[in-house]
Amino acid sequence: RDVTLTAVPKTFIRDHYITSELNSSSNYTSGKLNIALDINNRAAGSNTVSAHIKLIDPSGAVKYTFPTQNVTINAGGESKLNFTANLSDLKLWTAETPDLYTVEMWLEDQNGNQTEAFSTKYGFRHIEVVNKFVHINGKKVFFKGTNHHDTHPLYGRAIDMETMLKDIKMFKQHNLNTLRTSHYPKQPKMYAMLDHFGIYVMDEADVECHAATNLSSDATWIPAFVDREERMVLRDRNHPSIIFWSMGNESGDNSNFENCYNAIRALDSRLIHYEGIDGDTWRHTDITSKMYPQLATVSSQDNSSDSRPHILCEYAHAMGQAVGNLQEYWDIIESSKRTIGGCIWDWVDQAIYHPQEIASGNIKGFYTGYDFSGPHQGNFCSNGLVGPLREPTGKLMEVKHVYRYIKMSNFNSSAKTVSVNNTYDFIDLSGFKVLWTVTRNGKAVESGEINDFNVASEATSTLSIPFTTSTTADAEYLLDIRFVTKEDKDWAEAGHEVAHQQFALNSRPSLPAKTNMPNTLVTTSTNPLQLTGNGFTIGFNERGELISMNYNKTEMIYEGNGPKFNGNRWIENDAPYSGIPPTSLTSYSFTAGTPTITYGSGNASGAGSVTITTTYTGASYVNYTTAYTVYSDGTVDLATTYNPRGTLMRMGLTMSINPELEQVEYFALGPWSNFADRKTGSFAGLYKTT
Repeated sequence: RDVTLTAVPKTFIRDHYITSELNSSSNYTSGKLNIALDINNRAAGSNTVSAHIKLIDPSGAVKYTFPTQNVTINAGGESKLNFTANLSDLKLWTAETPDLYTVEMWLEDQNGNQTEAFSTKYGFRHIEVVNKFVHINGKKVFFKGTNHHDTHPLYGRAIDMETMLKDIKMFKQHNLNTLRTSHYPKQPKMYAMLDHFGIYVMDEADVECHAATNLSSDATWIPAFVDREERMVLRDRNHPSIIFWSMGNESGDNSNFENCYNAIRALDSRLIHYEGIDGDTWRHTDITSKMYPQLATVSSQDNSSDSRPHILCEYAHAMGQAVGNLQEYWDIIESSKRTIGGCIWDWVDQAIYHPQEIASGNIKGFYTGYDFSGPHQGNFCSNGLVGPLREPTGKLMEVKHVYRYIKMSNFNSSAKTVSVNNTYDFIDLSGFKVLWTVTRNGKAVESGEINDFNVASEATSTLSIPFTTSTTADAEYLLDIRFVTKEDKDWAEAGHEVAHQQFALNSRPSLPAKTNMPNTLVTTSTNPLQLTGNGFTIGFNERGELISMNYNKTEMIYEGNGPKFNGNRWIENDAPYSGIPPTSLTSYSFTAGTPTITYGSGNASGAGSVTITTTYTGASYVNYTTAYTVYSDGTVDLATTYNPRGTLMRMGLTMSINPELEQVEYFALGPWSNFADRKTGSFAGLYKTT
């Protein structure tokens, strides 16, 4: 991190602390501003200076000029000056409306010469707990967050300003409003960005014992614990983005944290958070907290009689293909009694470039613990919603959708209306326009734009979509509705999508039956079985396994590796589940029954279809049956029936495709990876990839 040496006059402002007391009667737009200056004199003799402060509003106009205060300070001494002002018509700071004022401060000597000057950005906002929830400026806020590590594949922990800026802009673009500084305070310049763009912050001290939690009950460690708390608060307390102080991470909840709590409370009034590794005691915190709870635990803690708000400071561990069940978490949170939100673990994969490759200029990719001698935890550092260079993932897109603020429901296809709920706490929807599209089997057939739709904050209204498309029974018709920004933001260009929902205009049609097929499919070999039609040949081996699909002289299957059973989709996130080690899933020994051949019409010399059915038995975990139906037009239909026995994490068929067949077009949920429990942010469409 940067180290800066700053020259100051011998009599200088050593510290300043800005606070405000806002009035609920004016919706917090009026109140008292307090500025405390600690002026230190390092000169050999006493010195007299005058202190000046001016408040500049977000537009750049002077809001208030404080009366000058003069002070004489003895050699080696320090004096505290307090400036107060009663103000009205204030613009308030929130994550949605990050209005910042500028506090200009300077000292003058007895001759009127300015000896020191600087400024600090400040945001007016009121934080309180009401009915077990955190309110900001009178509104209940849900904290939609993620934990954030300082990491970059080239710069390591010393991330540069551009990376910080990219992270914060991506937070805004994907509907995240909260950052927990896990598990140490950030560089000062990052807080300035968080203030400017509008992100709620849980500022966490670098106190983590983890496997040595006994330290938190060892009194000889109290000075070290408290010092880290005090330095964090004294450095960062003028930042409006900081809503919570966090005393540390996974260090037990023992007696030293009573000293930490009291030290923070003596310096600032903001809410104090601490989870602790040893469960649900929560002795030293204003907010109860739980890491990685199951859904039932979230409900249980939400129903607790505890009067404090509750937060999931870490949840939805984002390692690999993760962040499943996120919508279910937020169904509970947004209808909760005291749960205020959570922070996903975590933002970015902590993989790095190899130092030798950096030195040679030949960077081949990313490396984790597996690639170096120990001790390490493998790739357990790669838990991010984004890749090491902040590449978006399907996980991030799911988060963007679940964390969205504009929610659409109750679609009426005949009335062509949809209910729109604006869950922003402080802004209406006038800054967004509506883009809508009707698709037929994934292809757009009609679209439009609505520029005058608006809903007040925390309100619901009905949106009419003037589509004219009539559906037909042979295709799937879908309506996509998107809310996008009308104008450029400092975190996104105009047209940036903040919310997307898809509705069906008709029932999804079934696949058409294959009927009246011409009897042109010929059995050219029976052992192994080979079927030939007009421009194609389909081949099976003696076990009834598909091994060849040759169309217009192009082989589709690579080296005979057609569909076969595979349970090898073991991933590291399976490790906690005993009895399913990866070695037990690496091979399967099946006995194939004799394939049966059924002609749908015609016979071996000419048929409309042929079905080849085989049952495979004897594997440790599963038996299965395949039924291939080959039609005379070249279509192959596969129906597979599984009979699993015991515990099986995954099962399916895999095959290898000719590597020359690179281009893929598909009509499905996409375009990013999605799963049964992670698909709310994926939408049906016609997509192309490689």
